[in-house]
Amino acid sequence: KYEQIYTHNDTTFVAKYNGYYGLSDYGQNVLIPFKYDEVHYKWDEDCPVTIVKSGEYYGLYNSKNQQVLDCEYGLMFPNSSGLITIRKDAQSYRDVRKALVEAETGKIIIPFDYMDMGDFSEGLVSVENLEEKWGYLDKNGKTIIPFIYEEAGNFSEGLAAVYQFSGYMNTILGRTRTSKCGYINKKGEVVIPFQFKEN
Repeated sequence: KYEQIYTHNDTTFVAKYNGYYGLSDYGQNVLIPFKYDEVHYKWDEDCPVTIVKSGEYYGLYNSKNQQVLDCEYGLMFPNSSGLITIRKDAQSYRDVRKALVEAETGKIIIPFDYMDMGDFSEGLVSVENLEEKWGYLDKNGKTIIPFIYEEAGNFSEGLAAVYQFSGYMNTILGRTRTSKCGYINKKGEVVIPFQFKEN
């Protein structure tokens, strides 16, 4: 019946049928319709959602195989917190926006107001605002650490690498901004000074 079976476990399998992918159980009950160009079943062990693709865009099914987001978004990035970063594409890179959603409900908890976004880790997420500065928000979208950095990484063991503007340098591409790296804690306090050069 199927053209391909490529992901399976004891109860379900992802297969290709009439040119499209979907999810079925072994009793032939269709759990995710066979209408997608790609089906990434249980994408992450810590965030067991299914990402589907139709044309150029992605949608989302939760761990109960219920569709919570239509195929209207660019790439999706699940993480172990049960939250997913989703991207709304645009013709210009500067107009691309990212948001943070709950994996099980598809509810947007941080809206499409930011150019870029890291992983939600240890209660905070790094985001880049429209002025191309980075700061940190909590799960409710409240600014916890202000937007003052050139770049900002994810928190790990209470610390995050951030980059601060340090000057300019001349390159073959012209005059470019430079920055130095330091580490902050979740209060925004500098724990390791800005002394490390960019890679």
